[in-house]
Amino acid sequence: MKLGQLTYIFSIFLFSGTFVLAKWHKDKKILKKYELVILLVILFFLPFTAFDYFALKWGAWFYNPQRTLDIKLSAEIETYLFAVGVTCSMAIVAIASAVRVDRSLKVKKKQIRMKPKLKLRRAFGDSGATRR
Repeated sequence: MKLGQLTYIFSIFLFSGTFVLAKWHKDKKILKKYELVILLVILFFLPFTAFDYFALKWGAWFYNPQRTLDIKLSAEIETYLFAVGVTCSMAIVAIASAVRVDRSLKVKKKQIRMKPKLKLRRAFGDSGATRR
């Protein structure tokens, strides 16, 4: 095995792996709860990578055997690694964003509920005499 055969794997880990690690480190409190969901998303979409086989047979693209490990499971093994990296990235971004939006909506709902009370207090004055 030559170093040149690992260039595609290095580029996959450099671009998708670095992003996954950085995003996971940033949002690890959120994502720790959703590890199983992320794994299930990856396992659900991984079989669709096998459709790369048809594009290779059709001649839409090819893999240079000097730049890959030349291990094939209907498609090159690097294609599966790339699919795992991209799917994991998208699942992490979707989950972290959804949790953040959900948290911000809860804050906004609390603020909306409080506003009418504040308006009434301002309109009629907030004297402690009416409270029991």
